[in-house]
Amino acid sequence: MRIFKFRHGSQKDFEALEQSYIWFSSLDGLNDPFEGCFYLDPEVSDEVLFKYHKNILAREPLSNISPADEVVKRFIDEEKKQVGGYKQWLIDHMTLPELEEELELLKKKYSVFSCSRAAEEHEHPSPLNRMALWGYYANGLRGFCVEYDEDILFSSIQELNSEMILGKSLINYSTDNLLPVVSLKDTLMDSIEGSAKTHAALLNAIRTKASSPWSVENELRFIAESPSKQVAHCKKAIKRLYIGSRMNQADKDRLLNYGRENGVELFEVMHSTQKKTYGYTFRKCLTTN
Repeated sequence: MRIFKFRHGSQKDFEALEQSYIWFSSLDGLNDPFEGCFYLDPEVSDEVLFKYHKNILAREPLSNISPADEVVKRFIDEEKKQVGGYKQWLIDHMTLPELEEELELLKKKYSVFSCSRAAEEHEHPSPLNRMALWGYYANGLRGFCVEYDEDILFSSIQELNSEMILGKSLINYSTDNLLPVVSLKDTLMDSIEGSAKTHAALLNAIRTKASSPWSVENELRFIAESPSKQVAHCKKAIKRLYIGSRMNQADKDRLLNYGRENGVELFEVMHSTQKKTYGYTFRKCLTTN
C-alpha cells in the first residue's frame, strides 16, 4: 500500500529524509485534544455491584469490623450523603480515577508514527490531494510530502530495530460524533474475574477519532511499545517526494538532489489558474543532470 507523510519543511524534516529515519511520538504529544477520550457507560446491575463488593472491597476492609459489615456500612453511608447515590460515588471516586490512570499508562507505554494511507487507486490519491493537509502539515505548500511503500517501511523498521515490538492499525472514525464507550459493568467484572475488556476498550479509544475534521487523513499508525524516539528504515521504502510550490528554491534544490542521488521520483504540487475548481495540479520534476 502507498502511505504518505506530510512534512513542514524544517531542518529536522530534511535530516530525517536524508538519514533515513522517522520519528515515533508519544500519544501525549499528538495534536488531537480528544486523543483517548471515552464515554463511561454507567449501566450496571445490583447483582454485579454486589459481586464487586463481595470479591473486591471486602478483601481490604477499612476498619476492624467484619468485611461483610464494612461493605454494608460503606454502601449505606455513601448512599445517604452522595448526590446520585452510591453508584455515582463509585464512578467518581474509584472507577474513573482507575481508568484515567490506566489510560495514562497506555499513553506512556506506546509511541506512534502517524501517516496517511491512500484512500483509492489513483495516481495522486486522497489524502495526497487534500488541500487541508497541505495547509495543516506542510506549511501551506511550503513543505513536502514523502510517499512510502507501507510493507517495505514496516519490515525494514522491524529488521533495523529488532528490540522494538511493532504493530500497525488504521484509525476508526466516529461518523455519528459519539465517543468510544467504556462500560462500568466491564470494568467491575474485570476486577472480579481478571478479564481485560476494559483494557481493550481503552485501546479502542486510542484508535478512534471524530470523523470531522480528521477522516480526511485516512490515518494509519505504526505502534511501538517504546518511548518516543527516531527510528531507522531503509531508503528503498521511499518511493516519491511531493514538493509544495511555495517552498523556497534552496530547499527545492535540496530535494531534487536527493531524488537524483537516490532514484526517487519528484512532483511539484501547485494550484492551477487553468482550472475552475479548487484543487491541485501535480507536475513531475526532472531530476536528471
